[in-house]
Amino acid sequence: IFNLARNDQDARVRGMAYKALHTMAARSSSVWRDILYAARSEKDLDVRKAIIWALFESSGQSEVRNFLLRAAWDANLDQGLRVEAIKSLYGAMGYSDVRRDMVRLSGDERQPKDLRLTAILTLGGVSGSEMSRAIEALLRSPDADVRAAALKAAGGLSEELRRFFHLGYKINERYVSPIENE
Repeated sequence: IFNLARNDQDARVRGMAYKALHTMAARSSSVWRDILYAARSEKDLDVRKAIIWALFESSGQSEVRNFLLRAAWDANLDQGLRVEAIKSLYGAMGYSDVRRDMVRLSGDERQPKDLRLTAILTLGGVSGSEMSRAIEALLRSPDADVRAAALKAAGGLSEELRRFFHLGYKINERYVSPIENE
């Protein structure tokens, strides 16, 4: 798979090959390290988005988490890359640095709206008074899109959010891998 990811001429094939590595990356530091290297060196924007997507199961690793947090805040990066970084941080909401940054990002009106909305949706990824207060504050926003995202976050992990954050889910006792939705 790495050979396809690194060398195939078709960017779509390279992107899907990187996404296919998501489970291996969660189990192997050499895989997520190779993916991190590719995230920094890949030139094709769509492949870079796929590479960041592939890191979602590895977001518990501090190097991966730090990379994704930097990408989420980097105003010089493509907005789609930043959104993908936030989505890949969903599984790392148990870490205080991620929670803190997602609360800050969700409330920062200077940030692009789609980044804020994605950050708001991550707030539902962990329970606690910190998240409840942040969601409650967002529910009072004059912006209807912000309020709608806060309601979704407050509602818990729906099938729609599972797909959005590229998480696996079950339908009729059948597991649906996130790669199947790509």
